[in-house]
Amino acid sequence: MVARAILGAPVRGWTGPRGLWLRPDRPRRRPIPVTGPGSGCGHTTSVTVEVRAPAPLRIVPQAPKICAGQTIPLEVEGGKAYLWDAAPGLNTVAGKRVSVQPLSTTSYTVWAIDSAGCETSGSVTVQVIPSDFLSLSASAARICAGEEVFLEARGADRYTWQEAPGLRTANTPRTSARPEQSQTYRVTGVSEAGCVDSATLRVEVRRMEPDFEMSAGRIDLAQESGQVQFTDLSPGATRWLWDFGRESSSERQHPVHIFTEPGIYPITLRVSDGVCTRQVQKEVVVVNTSSLEELSDAGRIEVVEAGQKGRFALKVESPRQMLLRLRLMNDEGAELFASALRLGARPYQQQIDLRNYPKGTYHLQLSDGVEVYTRDLEYR
Repeated sequence: MVARAILGAPVRGWTGPRGLWLRPDRPRRRPIPVTGPGSGCGHTTSVTVEVRAPAPLRIVPQAPKICAGQTIPLEVEGGKAYLWDAAPGLNTVAGKRVSVQPLSTTSYTVWAIDSAGCETSGSVTVQVIPSDFLSLSASAARICAGEEVFLEARGADRYTWQEAPGLRTANTPRTSARPEQSQTYRVTGVSEAGCVDSATLRVEVRRMEPDFEMSAGRIDLAQESGQVQFTDLSPGATRWLWDFGRESSSERQHPVHIFTEPGIYPITLRVSDGVCTRQVQKEVVVVNTSSLEELSDAGRIEVVEAGQKGRFALKVESPRQMLLRLRLMNDEGAELFASALRLGARPYQQQIDLRNYPKGTYHLQLSDGVEVYTRDLEYR
């Protein structure tokens, strides 16, 4: 508040108009020396300025929340002659009661004169809840059939999920579903201010059905080479992992594998499309109807010295196709070399040279996966 003291006589040393403007911040008395005109007489007087704190204005409601597009009335108390600052959504700038329709959270300020004639003000912020306050997310946008997906809604105080196949019904922000096919989920939320919003989310369900075929499911190494062609038949697969057993594998889509020993081989194909991973298993049975014992008894396996110490000649004859494994080991059992012998119409012959090894006893071994033929070789 500004108070003006009107002087009845000129103020000594004062050259301005006959008055002083004061802006006191508390009650005070201000002595003002004056001198009468032409008399040389002086006089001192004082004035007391009473300072009052402006009465606060009260705006109701005090912390309003509304939904987007709604209108709310505001009423101010504690003064008179109200004047509002212009602001978005305000219907009028004058009056005790106004209404507002803000598009977003907005503050409104009003000015007034209180009962003491002092200027005062007040303000209130209207919080606007946006129309799209609800959000919905999933742990995965694409899943494999039979897998579980977790759904989470945010932004509201209360939630209601629309029934859907595979959905675990629960009026909570977080729930889960196990759909068997692609599904759209919908949740409705209510905010603290009573605003209503809905959100939807689609979860894509993929199916992976792995399958493959092979050129042979049973192999006789006495009659066949042991080579098998594998062909993938899995629709939509982008990655493959074949397991042929005995630590043999391939990542090709259509691999070829050669079986060299009799046995039952579980063949596993594991496929993926980046979302689903599934596997399928089949068997390959490998046999060898030829007999090493038969060859040995018939004198069809010969190992003789080849003219020089340390050199030997191996000769094997078979009346039918046969696949054998040849190994050469030292006296401690360490393998020096190994190779596959494919017998057929012509005799198989191979030179074995021990001169690159220390002198001693060596063991030549032939195997068909079932029986083993061993011949000791002396290099002295």
